This record gives sequence, C-alpha cells and structure tokens, in this order.
Amino acid sequence: MGFYLFIIAILILFSLLNPVGTKGRNLLILSIIFLYAIASLRSVSIGNDTLGYAVGFADIVENGNNAVKLSWNETGYSWLNRLIAMFTDDFNAFLAVVNAIIYFSFYKLIRNYSPNYGLSLLLFLCFGYWGNTVNIIRQELAVSIFIYAYLLAESGRKVRGLVTGVMAPLFQKTSLVYFLYFLIPRKIDKRFYVMSGSVAVVIVLKIDKAILLVTKFFSGFGSYLKENSKYVIGRVEPAVVVKCAFLLFVWALALYVYDRNKDSIENDIERTAIVSQINMVFMAFLIMMTATRFNLLDRCAMFFNIFVIILIPNIIEMIRKDEFRHIVRAAFTVVAVVYFVAVNVFRPEWNHIYPYRMFFQAVK
Repeated sequence: MGFYLFIIAILILFSLLNPVGTKGRNLLILSIIFLYAIASLRSVSIGNDTLGYAVGFADIVENGNNAVKLSWNETGYSWLNRLIAMFTDDFNAFLAVVNAIIYFSFYKLIRNYSPNYGLSLLLFLCFGYWGNTVNIIRQELAVSIFIYAYLLAESGRKVRGLVTGVMAPLFQKTSLVYFLYFLIPRKIDKRFYVMSGSVAVVIVLKIDKAILLVTKFFSGFGSYLKENSKYVIGRVEPAVVVKCAFLLFVWALALYVYDRNKDSIENDIERTAIVSQINMVFMAFLIMMTATRFNLLDRCAMFFNIFVIILIPNIIEMIRKDEFRHIVRAAFTVVAVVYFVAVNVFRPEWNHIYPYRMFFQAVK
C-alpha cells in the first residue's frame, strides 16, 4: 500500500499548491505520464481481466485470423488487437498503445475543464477510475471515445462528436448510453430533472420488463442474463447504493453552490461547461439508481460519472468563502483517500491493483 500512498501524497501536494499556467500543465503531463506508465508496465496479476486480455492478444499474435473469437471481444477491440499484433507480440507494448488512447482522453478532459489538476488526478486515482483502466480495458476504450466525442461536441463540433461517439459501441456495447448525452440540456432545467427522474423511477420499478425490452432490440445484451452471470436482475449491491448516494450528494452540492455563485462567473463558456458537468453527473446518478436493481448498469454509469473528477474541483473553485472552500476540499480529499484504502484493503477483488507489481515481478 505504501506505493499507492506515496502517489496519493504527491497528488495531495499537487492539489494544495495548484500551480497555474505552464507549470501546472507540465505537472499535469508528468502526472498523467506516470499513471500511464504504471498502468502499461503492470504485471498480468494487476486487474481482474488483464490475464484474459493477455491470452486473447497472444492468440491473435499466434493464429491471426484463425484466433478464437471470444464472445466478449467486440469488433473494434478485435481490430485493435490485430492492428497492434502486426507490429509487436509483446503484451505490455499492446497495453502501452491502448493506454495511450485512454490516458490522452483523460488528460484532455482535465486540462480543458478542471481548475485544479492535482485534485482531479487524486479523485481519478482514489475513486477507482485508474483501477478501471487496468481492469476493464474495453470499457475504458469506450469511455475514452465518449470523452473525445464530448470534447468535440462541447467545442461546437456536434456532428464530429456524434460520429466519434458512434465508434464507442465497437469496443463496449454499454456505451450506447452515450446517445443520452444529446438529450441533456445546456442549462439548469427543473423540468428535465423531474421528467428524467420520473422515467428512472419507473425503470427501477419495472426493471424486469425494461431489461427484456432492451434485449429485444439489442440481442447481445442477452449474454449478460445467462444463468451463471454475475449480473442479476433485482439484486441490490451495497457498493452501487453507496455510489448512487455519492453522485446524488455531489449533484445537489453542485446545484447549491452554482445557484449561489453563478453571477460571479463572468465567462459564458465556463458557465455553460459547469452546467454541462452538473447535468452529466445527474445523468450518472439516474443510471446508477437503475443499477441498484440491475448491477450491469453500473458499467453504463461510468460514461457519465467520470465527470465527477472535474465537477468537484469546479464546485470548490466557485465557493467564495476561503474557510468553507478549504473545508470542502479537505472533506473530499479525506473521503477519496479513505475510500481508496478501504476498497483495496477490504475489497481487493474489485480491481486487484494491490499490491502493485510490474511485468517483471513474479507473483508471490
């Protein structure tokens, strides 16, 4: 745990100093490169699914087009495997290429929208987003494509954003939820909150029928409902309930702080960006609420809850009173660190990132 605690300490220092301008961007780049490096140079024992990805890549390297087609290998992911296999048979080189796609998207998101790079990176590590990048590669590739699409759409290039987003399901079917982004208003809209919240409640109450309806249109989702599947309709996972409550709290706090301080935001672009983040987290909350009845939907929420890592720093930045701002920042920092330690000590099976090992270290 010392390895991770050292990284956390550095990121806390980064967040407290919060350098701006070129120095801040350079530190962000160095931090992202470090997190990218330890994700790419990891042992196959780090991450629940890493060994499976390694075996799949080795099969493609050895057998090419005759490689076994795994049911969970979406078309885009298979193509990417084959493309990389044309140049190398080394699995860590494969991870380096894949993670370059993933980590550059996080770099762009944080650089463009976070007022505190260090805090965003701390939240990225402690709330499990880094762990996701070493565990669920296909999901994170889809999330990164979603982020690229979001960045394009928010910069006014909506058509390019839409086209980019269409590629995400090629890596993970659950990324079809990306299209909900185009239903999200660019303002604080109470009617949207009430109507979408009501729809989510109906889905929760009628989850059996809702899932069966989805499988009629997208037969691939039926694979998640097999008898031995870990995804069970109606099972309530405590972790999902905690995540749901946390997202609700962040969204409510963001609304409160924004409402009291919106007049102090002189830049219309910045105001629109913050509202967009608030609404993205609200969408994450709605999806997570439905996930309390079908835990697969936790994966769907990932496409929206990633915005927590930039919304929380923006919430803190909007607070005018120094004392209150410091208290809120300290509270989120403590919660993040405690969550990280608790999960990796008491629930290491969620991501298997502790203890950390590099590719040349034998598993004891």
